[in-house]
Amino acid sequence: MPNPIRPDIPDLLALRPQAAGIRLHARRIGAPLSGGHVSTFRGRGMEFAEVRGYQPGDDSRDVDWRATARRGKPYTKLYREERERPVLLWVDLRAAQFFATRGCFKAVMASRVATLAAWAAHAQGDRIGGLVFCEREHREIKPRRGKAAMLHFINQLATHPAWDRGYATAIGEADRALTAALERLLRVALPGSLIVLASDFHGLRPEHEALLAQIGRHSDLVFLVTHDPIELAPPAGRFWFDLGHGHERSLDTGNATVRSRWQAQFAAHFDQIENLGRRRKARVLRCATDDDPATLLARGL
Repeated sequence: MPNPIRPDIPDLLALRPQAAGIRLHARRIGAPLSGGHVSTFRGRGMEFAEVRGYQPGDDSRDVDWRATARRGKPYTKLYREERERPVLLWVDLRAAQFFATRGCFKAVMASRVATLAAWAAHAQGDRIGGLVFCEREHREIKPRRGKAAMLHFINQLATHPAWDRGYATAIGEADRALTAALERLLRVALPGSLIVLASDFHGLRPEHEALLAQIGRHSDLVFLVTHDPIELAPPAGRFWFDLGHGHERSLDTGNATVRSRWQAQFAAHFDQIENLGRRRKARVLRCATDDDPATLLARGL
Protein backbone atom coordinates (compact mmCIF):
# COMPACT_ATOMS: atom_id res chain seq x y z
CA MET A 1 0.00 0.00 0.00
CA PRO A 2 1.40 3.46 -0.90
CA ASN A 3 2.90 5.49 1.93
CA PRO A 4 0.36 8.19 2.97
CA ILE A 5 3.06 10.44 4.47
CA ARG A 6 5.62 10.63 1.66
CA PRO A 7 5.88 9.04 -1.78
CA ASP A 8 8.84 6.90 -2.68
CA ILE A 9 10.25 6.19 -6.12
CA PRO A 10 8.74 2.65 -6.46
CA ASP A 11 5.27 4.02 -5.57
CA LEU A 12 5.50 6.70 -8.27
CA LEU A 13 6.89 4.26 -10.84
CA ALA A 14 3.98 1.91 -10.08
CA LEU A 15 1.51 4.60 -11.18
CA ARG A 16 2.46 4.14 -14.84
CA PRO A 17 -0.21 1.53 -15.74
CA GLN A 18 -2.89 3.67 -14.06
CA ALA A 19 -2.13 6.53 -16.46
CA ALA A 20 -3.35 4.47 -19.43
CA GLY A 21 -6.85 5.94 -19.19
CA ILE A 22 -5.70 9.56 -18.87
CA ARG A 23 -5.56 11.85 -21.90
CA LEU A 24 -4.04 15.30 -21.73
CA HIS A 25 -5.79 17.43 -24.30
CA ALA A 26 -5.02 21.04 -25.10
CA ARG A 27 -8.20 23.06 -25.43
CA ARG A 28 -9.24 24.38 -28.81
CA ILE A 29 -7.93 27.87 -29.37
CA GLY A 30 -9.09 28.50 -32.93
CA ALA A 31 -5.98 30.42 -33.99
CA PRO A 32 -5.54 30.26 -37.80
CA LEU A 33 -2.34 28.93 -39.31
CA SER A 34 -1.03 29.68 -42.78
CA GLY A 35 -2.94 27.69 -45.36
CA GLY A 36 -6.30 28.24 -43.69
CA HIS A 37 -5.98 25.42 -41.17
CA VAL A 38 -7.04 25.79 -37.55
CA SER A 39 -4.63 24.82 -34.79
CA THR A 40 -5.87 23.03 -31.69
CA PHE A 41 -2.69 24.04 -29.91
CA ARG A 42 -1.73 27.39 -28.47
CA GLY A 43 1.46 29.06 -29.63
CA ARG A 44 2.99 25.87 -31.11
CA GLY A 45 6.16 26.31 -33.14
CA MET A 46 6.94 24.96 -36.60
CA GLU A 47 9.58 22.33 -37.30
CA PHE A 48 11.49 21.62 -40.51
CA ALA A 49 10.06 18.74 -42.57
CA GLU A 50 11.80 18.59 -45.98
CA VAL A 51 13.09 20.50 -49.02
CA ARG A 52 11.39 20.41 -52.44
CA GLY A 53 11.62 22.32 -55.69
CA TYR A 54 10.27 25.86 -55.65
CA GLN A 55 6.66 26.20 -56.83
CA PRO A 56 4.75 29.36 -57.79
CA GLY A 57 3.14 30.84 -54.68
CA ASP A 58 5.85 29.66 -52.27
CA ASP A 59 6.94 32.27 -49.73
CA SER A 60 10.33 33.69 -50.76
CA ARG A 61 11.33 33.70 -47.09
CA ASP A 62 11.27 29.89 -47.15
CA VAL A 63 13.74 29.53 -50.02
CA ASP A 64 16.61 27.21 -49.06
CA TRP A 65 19.52 29.19 -50.45
CA ARG A 66 22.09 26.48 -49.77
CA ALA A 67 20.12 23.85 -51.70
CA THR A 68 19.42 26.41 -54.43
CA ALA A 69 23.13 27.21 -54.85
CA ARG A 70 24.13 23.56 -54.71
CA ARG A 71 21.59 22.34 -57.28
CA GLY A 72 21.40 25.36 -59.54
CA LYS A 73 17.64 25.90 -59.23
CA PRO A 74 15.40 27.24 -56.44
CA TYR A 75 14.33 25.00 -53.58
CA THR A 76 11.86 25.69 -50.76
CA LYS A 77 11.93 24.55 -47.12
CA LEU A 78 8.71 22.90 -45.97
CA TYR A 79 7.59 22.97 -42.34
CA ARG A 80 5.02 21.12 -40.31
CA GLU A 81 3.37 22.12 -37.07
CA GLU A 82 5.38 20.88 -34.11
CA ARG A 83 3.10 18.44 -32.28
CA GLU A 84 5.40 17.67 -29.40
CA ARG A 85 4.71 20.05 -26.52
CA PRO A 86 6.22 20.71 -23.13
CA VAL A 87 4.14 19.50 -20.19
CA LEU A 88 5.18 21.21 -16.96
CA LEU A 89 4.27 19.78 -13.54
CA TRP A 90 4.23 22.46 -10.83
CA VAL A 91 4.09 20.70 -7.44
CA ASP A 92 3.57 22.52 -4.14
CA LEU A 93 5.29 20.95 -1.10
CA ARG A 94 4.86 23.86 1.32
CA ALA A 95 3.99 23.21 4.97
CA ALA A 96 0.20 23.57 4.51
CA GLN A 97 0.28 20.59 2.14
CA PHE A 98 1.46 18.28 4.93
CA PHE A 99 -2.00 17.74 6.37
CA ALA A 100 -4.70 15.08 6.20
CA THR A 101 -7.35 13.45 8.33
CA ARG A 102 -8.15 10.81 5.70
CA GLY A 103 -6.22 9.12 2.95
CA CYS A 104 -2.81 10.72 2.49
CA PHE A 105 -1.18 14.11 3.01
CA LYS A 106 -2.22 16.78 0.53
CA ALA A 107 1.44 16.90 -0.56
CA VAL A 108 1.33 13.18 -1.36
CA MET A 109 -1.90 13.57 -3.34
CA ALA A 110 -0.34 16.47 -5.27
CA SER A 111 2.69 14.30 -6.05
CA ARG A 112 0.57 11.37 -7.22
CA VAL A 113 -1.72 13.36 -9.50
CA ALA A 114 1.27 15.23 -10.96
CA THR A 115 3.12 11.97 -11.58
CA LEU A 116 0.07 10.43 -13.25
CA ALA A 117 -0.18 13.47 -15.52
CA ALA A 118 3.52 13.10 -16.28
CA TRP A 119 3.11 9.42 -17.18
CA ALA A 120 0.21 10.35 -19.48
CA ALA A 121 2.37 13.02 -21.14
CA HIS A 122 5.21 10.50 -21.52
CA ALA A 123 2.83 8.06 -23.26
CA GLN A 124 1.83 10.81 -25.69
CA GLY A 125 5.46 11.60 -26.54
CA ASP A 126 5.42 15.03 -24.89
CA ARG A 127 8.34 16.63 -23.13
CA ILE A 128 8.19 16.47 -19.33
CA GLY A 129 9.52 19.13 -16.98
CA GLY A 130 8.38 21.23 -14.10
CA LEU A 131 9.01 22.86 -10.78
CA VAL A 132 8.86 21.22 -7.33
CA PHE A 133 9.04 23.66 -4.45
CA CYS A 134 8.65 24.32 -0.75
CA GLU A 135 9.58 27.27 1.46
CA ARG A 136 13.29 26.44 1.36
CA GLU A 137 14.06 24.86 -2.00
CA HIS A 138 12.86 25.15 -5.59
CA ARG A 139 13.82 22.38 -8.01
CA GLU A 140 13.49 23.29 -11.66
CA ILE A 141 13.28 20.41 -14.15
CA LYS A 142 13.98 21.22 -17.79
CA PRO A 143 11.44 19.69 -20.22
CA ARG A 144 12.78 16.62 -22.01
CA ARG A 145 11.35 13.60 -23.78
CA GLY A 146 11.74 9.93 -23.01
CA LYS A 147 11.92 7.54 -20.11
CA ALA A 148 15.05 9.16 -18.66
CA ALA A 149 13.16 12.46 -18.37
CA MET A 150 10.29 10.71 -16.60
CA LEU A 151 12.64 9.02 -14.14
CA HIS A 152 14.43 12.31 -13.49
CA PHE A 153 11.13 14.03 -12.65
CA ILE A 154 10.15 11.23 -10.25
CA ASN A 155 13.55 11.30 -8.57
CA GLN A 156 13.47 15.08 -8.11
CA LEU A 157 9.98 14.86 -6.63
CA ALA A 158 10.54 11.88 -4.30
CA THR A 159 13.89 13.13 -2.95
CA HIS A 160 12.89 16.75 -2.37
CA PRO A 161 14.01 17.91 1.11
CA ALA A 162 10.47 19.08 1.91
CA TRP A 163 9.60 15.47 2.77
CA ASP A 164 12.01 15.52 5.69
CA ARG A 165 10.39 18.62 7.23
CA GLY A 166 13.31 19.10 9.59
CA TYR A 167 12.72 22.82 9.88
CA ALA A 168 10.10 25.33 10.99
CA THR A 169 8.89 27.95 8.55
CA ALA A 170 8.74 31.62 9.41
CA ILE A 171 5.56 33.67 9.10
CA GLY A 172 5.28 34.89 5.51
CA GLU A 173 7.77 32.35 4.17
CA ALA A 174 5.06 30.23 2.52
CA ASP A 175 3.62 33.25 0.70
CA ARG A 176 7.05 34.30 -0.55
CA ALA A 177 7.68 30.75 -1.76
CA LEU A 178 4.41 30.77 -3.72
CA THR A 179 5.29 34.09 -5.34
CA ALA A 180 8.79 32.88 -6.24
CA ALA A 181 7.48 29.59 -7.67
CA LEU A 182 4.99 31.37 -9.93
CA GLU A 183 7.61 33.89 -11.06
CA ARG A 184 9.94 31.01 -11.95
CA LEU A 185 7.13 29.27 -13.81
CA LEU A 186 6.43 32.44 -15.79
CA ARG A 187 10.09 32.58 -16.86
CA VAL A 188 10.43 28.94 -17.92
CA ALA A 189 7.02 28.20 -19.50
CA LEU A 190 7.31 28.11 -23.29
CA PRO A 191 4.37 29.15 -25.50
CA GLY A 192 2.15 26.16 -26.16
CA SER A 193 2.97 24.41 -22.89
CA LEU A 194 0.45 22.45 -20.87
CA ILE A 195 0.96 23.35 -17.21
CA VAL A 196 -0.44 21.17 -14.43
CA LEU A 197 -0.51 22.95 -11.06
CA ALA A 198 -0.91 20.62 -8.07
CA SER A 199 -1.45 22.61 -4.87
CA ASP A 200 -3.93 23.64 -2.22
CA PHE A 201 -3.14 27.23 -3.30
CA HIS A 202 -2.90 28.26 0.34
CA GLY A 203 -2.31 32.01 0.61
CA LEU A 204 -3.43 32.78 -2.95
CA ARG A 205 -3.58 36.56 -3.34
CA PRO A 206 -4.39 38.97 -6.21
CA GLU A 207 -0.71 39.27 -7.15
CA HIS A 208 -0.57 35.48 -7.54
CA GLU A 209 -3.69 35.55 -9.70
CA ALA A 210 -2.01 38.18 -11.88
CA LEU A 211 1.02 35.93 -12.33
CA LEU A 212 -1.21 32.97 -13.23
CA ALA A 213 -3.04 35.15 -15.75
CA GLN A 214 0.28 36.01 -17.41
CA ILE A 215 1.33 32.36 -17.46
CA GLY A 216 -2.02 31.35 -18.97
CA ARG A 217 -1.86 33.79 -21.88
CA HIS A 218 0.28 31.45 -23.96
CA SER A 219 -0.15 28.12 -22.17
CA ASP A 220 -2.96 25.78 -21.17
CA LEU A 221 -3.49 25.45 -17.42
CA VAL A 222 -4.88 22.62 -15.30
CA PHE A 223 -5.51 23.33 -11.60
CA LEU A 224 -5.43 20.25 -9.36
CA VAL A 225 -6.62 21.66 -6.04
CA THR A 226 -5.76 19.44 -3.07
CA HIS A 227 -7.91 19.47 0.05
CA ASP A 228 -8.83 17.34 3.02
CA PRO A 229 -12.54 16.48 3.53
CA ILE A 230 -12.49 18.14 6.96
CA GLU A 231 -11.70 21.46 5.30
CA LEU A 232 -15.02 21.39 3.46
CA ALA A 233 -17.26 19.81 6.09
CA PRO A 234 -15.67 19.65 9.55
CA PRO A 235 -17.46 17.48 12.12
CA ALA A 236 -18.30 18.95 15.51
CA GLY A 237 -15.32 18.91 17.88
CA ARG A 238 -12.07 20.68 18.75
CA PHE A 239 -9.13 20.34 16.38
CA TRP A 240 -5.53 21.52 16.54
CA PHE A 241 -3.60 22.60 13.46
CA ASP A 242 0.15 23.07 13.08
CA LEU A 243 0.60 26.38 11.26
CA GLY A 244 4.12 25.39 10.20
CA HIS A 245 6.09 28.20 11.88
CA GLY A 246 6.16 27.03 15.48
CA HIS A 247 2.56 27.97 16.22
CA GLU A 248 -0.64 25.96 16.56
CA ARG A 249 -4.25 26.94 16.13
CA SER A 250 -7.32 25.36 17.67
CA LEU A 251 -10.68 25.18 15.98
CA ASP A 252 -13.90 24.55 17.91
CA THR A 253 -16.34 23.24 15.32
CA GLY A 254 -18.81 22.37 18.05
CA ASN A 255 -19.76 26.04 17.78
CA ALA A 256 -22.17 26.33 14.84
CA THR A 257 -21.07 29.89 14.04
CA VAL A 258 -17.39 28.91 13.96
CA ARG A 259 -18.14 25.88 11.79
CA SER A 260 -20.18 27.99 9.38
CA ARG A 261 -17.41 30.58 9.05
CA TRP A 262 -14.83 27.85 8.48
CA GLN A 263 -16.89 26.29 5.70
CA ALA A 264 -17.54 29.69 4.13
CA GLN A 265 -13.81 30.43 4.15
CA PHE A 266 -12.96 27.28 2.19
CA ALA A 267 -15.93 27.69 -0.15
CA ALA A 268 -14.68 31.19 -0.98
CA HIS A 269 -11.18 29.81 -1.57
CA PHE A 270 -12.46 27.24 -4.07
CA ASP A 271 -14.64 29.87 -5.75
CA GLN A 272 -11.57 32.07 -6.14
CA ILE A 273 -9.68 29.32 -7.97
CA GLU A 274 -12.65 28.25 -10.08
CA ASN A 275 -13.31 31.85 -11.14
CA LEU A 276 -9.66 32.17 -12.12
CA GLY A 277 -9.97 28.95 -14.09
CA ARG A 278 -13.04 30.19 -15.96
CA ARG A 279 -11.30 33.45 -16.88
CA ARG A 280 -8.31 31.52 -18.25
CA LYS A 281 -10.47 28.73 -19.80
CA ALA A 282 -8.55 26.31 -17.57
CA ARG A 283 -9.67 23.03 -16.08
CA VAL A 284 -10.07 22.94 -12.30
CA LEU A 285 -10.23 19.61 -10.43
CA ARG A 286 -10.71 19.20 -6.69
CA CYS A 287 -8.45 16.47 -5.33
CA ALA A 288 -9.48 15.21 -1.90
CA THR A 289 -6.88 13.37 0.15
CA ASP A 290 -9.00 10.20 0.04
CA ASP A 291 -9.72 10.32 -3.72
CA ASP A 292 -8.36 7.76 -6.16
CA PRO A 293 -6.04 9.95 -8.26
CA ALA A 294 -6.21 7.86 -11.45
CA THR A 295 -10.02 7.82 -11.48
CA LEU A 296 -10.11 11.52 -10.70
CA LEU A 297 -7.84 12.47 -13.62
CA ALA A 298 -9.42 10.03 -16.09
CA ARG A 299 -12.84 11.59 -15.46
CA GLY A 300 -11.72 15.19 -15.11
CA LEU A 301 -9.29 15.54 -17.98
